[in-house]
Amino acid sequence: MLLSSSSFSILPANESDIRRIAELIAAAFADVALRFDLTRENCPTHTSFTTDADIQRCMGFGTTFLLAFDGECACGCISFRQPKNGISIFEKIGVLPKFRHRGLGNALVAQAADQAYRQGATLAEIGVIEDHHELIAWYGKIGFTCVRKARFKHLPFGVVNMQMPLGN
Repeated sequence: MLLSSSSFSILPANESDIRRIAELIAAAFADVALRFDLTRENCPTHTSFTTDADIQRCMGFGTTFLLAFDGECACGCISFRQPKNGISIFEKIGVLPKFRHRGLGNALVAQAADQAYRQGATLAEIGVIEDHHELIAWYGKIGFTCVRKARFKHLPFGVVNMQMPLGN
């Protein structure tokens, strides 16, 4: 066990967890898809539509996944890429709705930040839907700052990229 907070534990995932990760991520982001009217047709790459194949592909590229558990129940997840030019991309940071607001997101980001730093990253970067103001504010509270905004033809929303220094 890497971290225990109250009844939560955060453990590294492996290939035997692929289905569990995909289902957890899809469930954790389903409310975001509803809120921003995202569908498989207008935004097939949104995190709420994550599949087993997506997770397997990420793992094949060296992405690390951490799973959070409340007892035996997988309730949160984070993934982070191997550092490139000192930056580790954090993705698929999700907590099931009934487990939110208990500090689990903070613990997932902290654990990923520690591991990414030990792999050589000096910055963590995330992308957030531009209109998801409370999530942007939450990331700001835990140390991320906005570094750029962008629009992409394949996405029906703008993206805010945020970074946080690691190892401080």
